[in-house]
Amino acid sequence: INEASVIEEYRSQGIGRELIKRLCQHGKSIGCSEAWVGTETSNTAARKAYAAAGGIEEKEPFILIEFPKL
Repeated sequence: INEASVIEEYRSQGIGRELIKRLCQHGKSIGCSEAWVGTETSNTAARKAYAAAGGIEEKEPFILIEFPKL
């Protein structure tokens, strides 16, 4: 799942949770067996929505490698 978001003034209304649930349902309907999404540790709104949609945070940290000077 890439770039799923809710405009700030509409957050905390269950929209993000429903968006993620529906994306996962669609994935399942086309044969996907799992999904993942990444976010920043500080993005509490996203983390709350993902948890409410049934997501489980991994204990191992995710490492992002950037190549900014291509």
